[in-house]
Amino acid sequence: MKEIKAFIRKTKASEVAHALLQGGFHHVTFTDAISLYRSSDAKPNITFDCNTSPMLKLEVICLDSDEPVVTSLIREAAFTNQSGDGIIVVKNVNKIIKIKTAEESINALS
Repeated sequence: MKEIKAFIRKTKASEVAHALLQGGFHHVTFTDAISLYRSSDAKPNITFDCNTSPMLKLEVICLDSDEPVVTSLIREAAFTNQSGDGIIVVKNVNKIIKIKTAEESINALS
């Protein structure tokens, strides 16, 4: 299994969410994030004393075979062709345990 994390522009969240849902991927989590790098929408931030951009981190757990589909859906929906579009990170997952039922691995994804 894979854990896919993507850091995307907040303005693209709806498009990415719809693309993943239409692709059959329903277990997606979005979290607010702040980027400390230069991008086309960076603004001064007093807290960090540098320019920041509002971003979202999304996380998806999927089967190995679904990785190319998920990353493609995210990339195509998040793309603006501007600096700061974001990144996608893919990591291997050793085990998943569903809290409610104690099901493991693939069964925990349902």
